Amino acid sequence: MKDTKYASILFKKIICNEWYNYFISSKSLNHEFSKVFICFFKIDRLIYFLFRFVKIFTMKKEKVRERIIRVASDLFYKQGYNSTGINQIIAEADIAIGSLYNHFSSKNDLLQAYLIKEELSWFEGYENSTSNISEPREKLLALIDYRKKLQQTSKFAGCHFIKIVSEIGEGNPSVSGFVRQHKEKQKDLIKTLVTEYGAQGKLSDIDFVTENIFLLIEGAVVTSTISKQNDSFDQVKKIVQGLLP
Repeated sequence: MKDTKYASILFKKIICNEWYNYFISSKSLNHEFSKVFICFFKIDRLIYFLFRFVKIFTMKKEKVRERIIRVASDLFYKQGYNSTGINQIIAEADIAIGSLYNHFSSKNDLLQAYLIKEELSWFEGYENSTSNISEPREKLLALIDYRKKLQQTSKFAGCHFIKIVSEIGEGNPSVSGFVRQHKEKQKDLIKTLVTEYGAQGKLSDIDFVTENIFLLIEGAVVTSTISKQNDSFDQVKKIVQGLLP
């Protein structure tokens, strides 16, 4: 498929060059159409090389390892881990096969890097979204808004971690183990905030409230992924507000 694409581009370039040479050598150069064509051809060439330069400059600025992880992450999330091949990652990252194996020994190794990247991004995103909030109750409600925003920006593609474990299952213990630990970290985050709020003497059962908030949010993510709507988060927010008087 890739060879066909490149062959098509090469064919178009040859045709354009032939037409350009024809008009340059033609005695009808004074015709307005000839002048317009040559002007258009030169502008088109300028735009092509400009975009090519920007692409090369951007790719050089981004480290190879980072680019591989970024491309692989996007593919794993959008089309699935099993549906993504090494050759596609190499092609879309625009690297040599040796460059990939210099950084990752296998596709599974790359998957681990993807999960680590997404976990760091998840917690960093939440911290940034609540940097101006001090009250634990408001931080818990902001967590719901944060998960809602993630769903919107991904066009309801769902949780990275739920998706990968549902695709791979227990066939890859290191992956399923990572996902379980990630969800435990999310629950620990909720428990910390619930505990801070409960210190004010307003809650009698910290574990009960923590478990309910965690399950409600996870359920809202799955529901919105299926329905392609965010109404479930609004309902969950109302329930959580009731749990946190």
